[in-house]
Amino acid sequence: MSDLLLLNSAVSTQSCGSFWRYLEKPITGLLLTLSLSLMVEGFPIVKAHGAEVPELADRSTLDVTNVVDRSIDLAQSGSAIQQALPDGTYVFGQSPEANQVGSTYLVFEANDEQIVGAFYMPASAFDCFYGEPEVEHLELTVVNSEDQSEYSYTVEMQQDTNVATVGNSAIAPLHLAGYHQLETLSPNDHRILAACKVAQQQ
Repeated sequence: MSDLLLLNSAVSTQSCGSFWRYLEKPITGLLLTLSLSLMVEGFPIVKAHGAEVPELADRSTLDVTNVVDRSIDLAQSGSAIQQALPDGTYVFGQSPEANQVGSTYLVFEANDEQIVGAFYMPASAFDCFYGEPEVEHLELTVVNSEDQSEYSYTVEMQQDTNVATVGNSAIAPLHLAGYHQLETLSPNDHRILAACKVAQQQ
């Protein structure tokens, strides 16, 4: 009798296993199809406190629109008020007076968004530089006068609340962080600037 029971349980186990193997693929396919359709169509909208929660796609579109609008506003305000760096020659010093021993000066010429000039100290050597003005700083490459090696250097430009109008654009005066703008170039400034312009053209 016990042998018969064991035989019956073995047969029922085999039939359950073969029955599961028979249904395994269709059930797996059905579950995958349901999962994919939920991922593509999204979950139903849930109501919270009587108000519909916006779908994720709508929120992401709204966020991108806001970012684009903000970028356009920033670009328009940036073009309306620019740092003043028209073509011309400039000299700045750590001291508000020219030719002060121990103070560093920079003299440069701006021409078509390109800068060529030098850092120098009175009665000392000078290091030429070249670069271009960025939105908030001068991006420079300095050439060491001793070994001709080059390194990057940034001079921050400070914003000024006083704004002058030139044509259709409002232009803020140029201020370099840590430096005072001097009125005129000295003969030494002209000599240094000429030497650096020649070196840059080579």
